Amino acid sequence: MADAGDLSRPAIRVLPVCLLAAGFFAAGTARLYLVPFHARAAGASDAEVGVLFSAMQIAAAFVSIPSGLLADRWGRRRVLVVAALLGAVNLVAISRARSYPVELGLQLLGGASGSAGMATCMALVVSGVAPRRMGAAVAWLTLANQVGYLVGPALAAVLLRWLSVDDDLIVSGCLALLVLALVPLVREPGPAVARRRLTLAQVAALAGRRDVASVFFGMLAATLLWGTVEAYLPLFARDQLGLASPVVGGLIALQALLNGAARYPAGRLADRLGWRSPAIVALVAGYGGLLWGATQVPGLAGGLVLSAAVVLIATAFVLLATTFASLSDEANRGTVMGGYSASIFVGLAIGPLAFGPVVQAAGYPAAFGACAATATVVSFWALLIVGRQPVASSSRAVADPPDEL
Repeated sequence: MADAGDLSRPAIRVLPVCLLAAGFFAAGTARLYLVPFHARAAGASDAEVGVLFSAMQIAAAFVSIPSGLLADRWGRRRVLVVAALLGAVNLVAISRARSYPVELGLQLLGGASGSAGMATCMALVVSGVAPRRMGAAVAWLTLANQVGYLVGPALAAVLLRWLSVDDDLIVSGCLALLVLALVPLVREPGPAVARRRLTLAQVAALAGRRDVASVFFGMLAATLLWGTVEAYLPLFARDQLGLASPVVGGLIALQALLNGAARYPAGRLADRLGWRSPAIVALVAGYGGLLWGATQVPGLAGGLVLSAAVVLIATAFVLLATTFASLSDEANRGTVMGGYSASIFVGLAIGPLAFGPVVQAAGYPAAFGACAATATVVSFWALLIVGRQPVASSSRAVADPPDEL
């Protein structure tokens, strides 16, 4: 197995997957930026915009584990090709949608595409490095994701100067197709590994472990916050902070840049930290506090506070993802990382559904404050599930998975 070494020396198997993920996520993040404006122009309310976002996450959560199983059995490269094609066609179809029910259905398909791509990319990256460097590998992949998050909304915002929202969605669909050129460079597990099959009994045993429950609730806490922010950030920045649409795109790009900058230290921390739970609780609570604080600062300053706070939640995500990766082995990477993706999308779906009505009834300060308090409680609950049980070092992770966040 290739050794990732340090973050400055990515493994040969990791680099093509990271580049592919960057393009995949650029198209997906352009969707997050453009769909709220497209839906609002079609007459959707704030709550309906939140439902569109949540529907995508719900579909992604349901598809995550099956797509991971399919990747382990049918081939991870094949799943990536199907996911990219589905994502491209879906974006073009949204640009032509003129009714809310149609747009809602297309968001469901978009969620399925994104989920399959995320789980498969994570499985491929973790397979390409030595276990003791899982944190570094996760950091490389999530850094690539943030490059996509930077390019997607920035490009979409710039193109809005010359294109309509509909045409911008079509260009984003073309971007999703570009990732197909990198698929031949992605290496699959060897035939001996491919012959090993994960049984339903093994899946059930894994799901019943306390450490898995702890990671799930920790991820739920982080994604409650992140999902709520991502669903309403364009509208919050425009309606609450009074910023123009190009400035909103710039703030999203800045957030992605800072998010990516946090990945290097977060990856090193994940490979060295013996007990991650207190750090995750502190990071989630800190991000929630700054999220609410951003609602109290008018104009561009509030947007900058919200963008800078992303460093905290980015670090929490790397710690959580590394621990989830340590629960898998080479034969079941896709399935286990499908579970990882499912845990993310469940939180991303619950956040807007739970706090979208609060936005409409009481405004952004009340909604973001309630979301921050809920996420802090959930993260502390994840800590209580396992107690003080230090995480296994990543060099022992496959043989002795961690009993903690």
